Amino acid sequence: MSLKTNITKLDEMLNGGIKENTSAIILSTPWIKSLQLIQQIVYGNLKNNKVIYISLNAKPSIIREIFKEYDWDISSFEKKRQIEIINAYNEVIHKKKPEEIHRLILDNINKAKSNAIIVIDSISSFLDSFGTDKKRLEEVKEWIKTSKKATLIALLTNWPYKDSILKMLRSEFDCVINLKTMEKEIILRNYLLVSKAKWIKNLKK
Repeated sequence: MSLKTNITKLDEMLNGGIKENTSAIILSTPWIKSLQLIQQIVYGNLKNNKVIYISLNAKPSIIREIFKEYDWDISSFEKKRQIEIINAYNEVIHKKKPEEIHRLILDNINKAKSNAIIVIDSISSFLDSFGTDKKRLEEVKEWIKTSKKATLIALLTNWPYKDSILKMLRSEFDCVINLKTMEKEIILRNYLLVSKAKWIKNLKK
């Protein structure tokens, strides 16, 4: 089974969508509204999948407002607890210890059932707030490994991190979706590229 992204071309590149019980990272060029892509995937799969949305990037009220901007009303799904928005943002802005935030994220990953979708918005918020030392990166690795019974979709804004960090993340995730800008005449257009998908033998890059 696959989770459709509801973007026809991207689903074609992924052979039907993001395979369930895998991990996917969306690597986004700065200043692109990459959150829309994650929310589109979430909303399109809410009827059949429980979603645990871990927000390190904004308050839950802001996340709800962004959904509404695209006419995606999640209020009825929240009432049925089909989607839970976990407020890790408060922990970040109040500068709690990174180990506490790591535990909060890990606890929520552990409670996910096999058909659940886990969203981490975003890894860059965690690394930018607490550093990119070995311990922080090992914590991110643990999130990925612990999520194997569910489908993990994480967002990373591609700030100028060291190549070794990006290489590690690309290696750990089963799927890598790149969201970039391309200049065409004087207009900047967004485009998507799948650079890794473990379930596709001959991936066209």
